[in-house]
Amino acid sequence: MHDFEDALIAESAARNGMNVAITYNVTDRTRSPVTTMPPIEFANVFKPADIEYEEIPRPQTAPYLLR
Repeated sequence: MHDFEDALIAESAARNGMNVAITYNVTDRTRSPVTTMPPIEFANVFKPADIEYEEIPRPQTAPYLLR
């Protein structure tokens, strides 16, 4: 992996028996030991058939980075 944080998340997920890591940053985790998918894909794959979700736009910048 190109990034220490990505590697840390992937290894933590694998060591804790997780099958999927939910992230917006899917392209950087191509060599992850667990499957990665964006939140909307996860919601569509695993939601109950009788539930409809409202899509909330993703913020351009994380709130904690705004000053």
